[in-house]
Amino acid sequence: MLLNAIVDTFFVYPFQRAMSRAKLFREGTFKEYHLLGIFLLKAALMYVYQHMVVEKPKPQRALKNNPIE
Repeated sequence: MLLNAIVDTFFVYPFQRAMSRAKLFREGTFKEYHLLGIFLLKAALMYVYQHMVVEKPKPQRALKNNPIE
């Protein structure tokens, strides 16, 4: 999550400003800190989804009582 925060902060602040100056894209109605909050919320939701759905623990099967022959 820390790496996501670092990369998202880099994208939102210096990268976005450089692209705006180069007139490749411009910021819409969101302020920079709103965009950073959206990115971090998206990352947190993806981590929760991964933990709850993708990597959910598998239930252990009951051991069969087979007599040893």
